[in-house]
Amino acid sequence: MTRPNRYPYTKSQWEEENVDYFTYEDGSYFTSHVLKNRLTREIKSMEVKR
Repeated sequence: MTRPNRYPYTKSQWEEENVDYFTYEDGSYFTSHVLKNRLTREIKSMEVKR
């Protein structure tokens, strides 16, 4: 017997997007990490300043 496919939160439905931003004024940059859920369109984001 296999488990029914009614549990939507699997790893494959989350897409990861990483973007690096650089500012020329003060020479700082930060990275934005965004997780997007393909089914529920939920977005989780985190910014890391370096």
